[in-house]
Parts: sequence; structure tokens; C-alpha cells
Amino acid sequence: MIFLIDGIIKDTNLITYNDGLNFGRFDVPGLIIKNYSIEIEKDEFVQQIQDEFWKCLCEIREDDKATGEDSPFKKSGYKPLPQMFDHPEELSECITIWFDIYIFRKFIGYKDTFEYVINSTDEIKVHDSKVLIKGKCFKNKVVQHLAVPEPASPRRRE
Repeated sequence: MIFLIDGIIKDTNLITYNDGLNFGRFDVPGLIIKNYSIEIEKDEFVQQIQDEFWKCLCEIREDDKATGEDSPFKKSGYKPLPQMFDHPEELSECITIWFDIYIFRKFIGYKDTFEYVINSTDEIKVHDSKVLIKGKCFKNKVVQHLAVPEPASPRRRE
């Protein structure tokens, strides 16, 4: 896996992700927002995601039968993950709908100490046996606590 911020390779030990309600929001004043991209080779992706992918595929197959909907799994013939790379549009759609946060969990991990926070998934593409994910992250700002001045002594009334 290769992780880049503004085109520069970064160590994923410095990266975490937001899995909360504010994912995709950047409305805090003063945020330093950067573009990130992740490139994951097919073999590595399959190794990390295959079990969860299969569980999801089985659940969605049942949903498709019950609802008559055409999920990207159905459009590709409910293929196992390695074969889904032959259906890049459907695999990209599956990842977008069900797996982006899971991918962050498996490949990036949640950390208490970090330099950047992944906070959006703007594009997911499967191309040339690779999964490419792009989005925005923000730089962790160290909040400096300002010294609070001691209260002034009460003034005496004269």
C-alpha cells in the first residue's frame, strides 16, 4: 500500500481516520486540509478484505432476492473478491457503498497519536489490479493552552 498526502508518501503510522458523524465535514475554522490518495495492490487488498467482503456479498445477495434490487454484487454475478477485479466499476461501487471505513480500519488503523486525519472519501477507482482511493484529510493541530492570568487583586474601596 502507498499512502500519499499532496503527492508525498507518508508513513501510515502518522495517519488515522474519522469514523464519526462528522466524516466529510470540514467546517471547523483553521483546519489545514490536504488531499490524500491510497493505492492498494490487488493481492494485498484481497488478503485484508476478502472475509468481510464475502460476508457482505452473502447478506446483499439475500437482500437483492428479497427486494428485487440490482446491487453492484448482482450486476457482477456475485463474484468472489479476486474475480471482482474483472468488474472494476462494480467493485468500485461496492467499495464506495460498503467498505471505505472498513478499508481505513484494516490498512490505516485508528490511532490516538497522529499527524493527519482522513475525513472524506471522494473517489474510489479499481484500475490495473489496484484499488485507488482519494479524498481529503486534515492536519492535526496541536492546541496550545494559553496561560490564564491570575485574577487581579480586589481593589479596596476608599
